[in-house]
Amino acid sequence: MLEVVNAMVEAHVDVVAFPLLSQGHIIPFMRLCELLSSRNLNVVFVTTPLNAKRLRSEQEDGSRVRLLEIPMPPVPGLPEGVESTERVPDRLGELFLQAMEETQPSLREILVRLRPTSIIVDFWPFYLPDLATELKIYTIFFPVIGAYSQCLMYSLFLTVPLLHYDGHLPPLVNLPGLPKPISMRDRDLLPPFREAIKGDPDSIKDIFTNGVRHFAQCNIVLVNTFYEMEAEMVDHLGSIFGKPVWSIGPLVPKITTSPSSESCSFSDSECLKWLNSREPESVIYINFGSQISLSAHQMQEVAAGLEASGQSFLWAMKKPNELEDIDEASFISSLPLDLQAFIERYSSAGDRSEYSGLLVFGWVPQSQILGHPAIGGHVSHCGWNSTLESIGQGVPILTWPFQHDHPFEAKLLVEELGVGEEIQREENESGVFVVKREEVERAARLIIRGEKGKEMRRRALQLKEGAEKATAEGGSSFKSLDRLALLISGQSN
Repeated sequence: MLEVVNAMVEAHVDVVAFPLLSQGHIIPFMRLCELLSSRNLNVVFVTTPLNAKRLRSEQEDGSRVRLLEIPMPPVPGLPEGVESTERVPDRLGELFLQAMEETQPSLREILVRLRPTSIIVDFWPFYLPDLATELKIYTIFFPVIGAYSQCLMYSLFLTVPLLHYDGHLPPLVNLPGLPKPISMRDRDLLPPFREAIKGDPDSIKDIFTNGVRHFAQCNIVLVNTFYEMEAEMVDHLGSIFGKPVWSIGPLVPKITTSPSSESCSFSDSECLKWLNSREPESVIYINFGSQISLSAHQMQEVAAGLEASGQSFLWAMKKPNELEDIDEASFISSLPLDLQAFIERYSSAGDRSEYSGLLVFGWVPQSQILGHPAIGGHVSHCGWNSTLESIGQGVPILTWPFQHDHPFEAKLLVEELGVGEEIQREENESGVFVVKREEVERAARLIIRGEKGKEMRRRALQLKEGAEKATAEGGSSFKSLDRLALLISGQSN
């Protein structure tokens, strides 16, 4: 690392960026860095070796963003080689975040030696705003999620202590301090908020206090959205913390081929062959992101509902993170027999257009899939990257949130933007939310065949047009990035 840093010292560094080691954070951070680099800034992106390897495989020829590798600190109990949240089971999440905090010596050395004009920080690691303040580095806070979710989450954080009175969830929570009346149902209070209300309200204290400190210590806040879509909440976010808040998105991946040797190129894949055999806007794309996986029972319900709906589907299925070391064949053989038969039936359908569905394990080229004319809807966990990719392609969304910011993004899509339809979840005796096959069937038919689905698609296409205008030269996000580049350049003068 020292040799690389020494070489970088020779040229003035305008920007250092260090996001949470998670693809949902790395992707928009890298896109932002590329855009700043294209505006003649000298940008250094800090990450760990395995993430750097993946990023190098995706970088375009001529990219001027320089990757600087730091070691992943060893933490007892965290397996060696785990450098991204996608490979971390829920039970090891705290250990992974501990490892993030222990990168401080490496980051301190980098910042002391490079003396960058500015640094772009994420929610994690928690220490970074303090370090930037100590070293008098202009701090840019980029939390990667949308303004609507940030405002609702902040309001809910303030409300949690008031709700923790008897361990039960109220049927409706009115959120204070927002520009208009907004409430959340009990089913929308998902982890970590659910546990904080029903159990220990201090369980989210660190996230809350450190998040507020990030806002307080930064010089400016960037939001991965376009102003015209979330204007009210972008403005409100600035009023809460008294900081400039600029919308610079949507920052979504450029359409590329597979990022690694473990996946085939999209241009000759069975995905494309099969999609080309489908009618326009007839296929439901199902993908819950890189970290969410379904139980075997829940997969059975989705499979039965899809087949009963009669709609075409492309399902990107994944193993649970807990089964990372188990090969695909062993995982499939552990499933119920009816689910095994479903997987066998649809995982070999790429060259057989008579099949109404296609099932793919592992990585899929989501940007290309969502941009294909055959796609008519997206069943999504409502992670912000996936949400922006769908909006950017004019694809309506069937919302199925699981945790963190997901329920807030889902609420935005359904109630504010009109491009989403909620997949109804029911809480079972164990406190686990499940979706029944009949609900999957209903939602699938609605988004492809229903009048509401057509209206959602029309609105999604309007948002697509808005996103394209915002990121084009002269658009609101384009101009914000220009202003940001000038601002950073001015700090070094």
